[in-house]
Amino acid sequence: MPRDHPLPQLPFDRDTRLPETLMTTNPRTFAHAATGSPAGPDDPGLRAAAAGVTPGEVKVLRLLAGALTDKEVAGRLAMRETQVSAHALSAARRLGAPDRTTAILRAIHLGMISADALPPARADGRHLTRRQRDVLTLMAAGLTYQQIGNRLGIALATVSGHARSAVWCVGASTRHEGLLLALRSGLVTTADAWPPARQSSPAKGEAA
Repeated sequence: MPRDHPLPQLPFDRDTRLPETLMTTNPRTFAHAATGSPAGPDDPGLRAAAAGVTPGEVKVLRLLAGALTDKEVAGRLAMRETQVSAHALSAARRLGAPDRTTAILRAIHLGMISADALPPARADGRHLTRRQRDVLTLMAAGLTYQQIGNRLGIALATVSGHARSAVWCVGASTRHEGLLLALRSGLVTTADAWPPARQSSPAKGEAA
């Protein structure tokens, strides 16, 4: 990566994450909040919960999957930006996702919206290191940087640096857009929208 192109700080889209009070309202869908073992993509409770996602929420997720802003989505659907945010967070809650981006990946996995809604790929990410891919994969599951650091055994600042590099390599400027482009490029899959059950460990001989 050229040294004369310093990486910008990466927005984490904190306003798109569910409050802790919502993350524990449905014990079946949000079992991971209490047990640390998230429901997987084949969990029957997940599909039952997904059936409760409203058509309006699906429309919002479909447009957000195209990397549109809340303002752009609001304009297309003739609603307020606050309504867009509310629909996205409600859908995320029903899908057991910690944020709207992970909710979109889960919705695509469940066939609720088509992957065709994703933005066109801008870069193939071929220069990503294995550790950057690890971080990107855990970001797809909605884990925070601190949670990713705990799983991979690396410092928070290191996670942040890997995340910025990964997002930059796929041609994005935000975490949300970066994950959508990574999915389009095949760097992550919709199945990555659920955290792995076991903690990852650094590759032998590879620096964190």
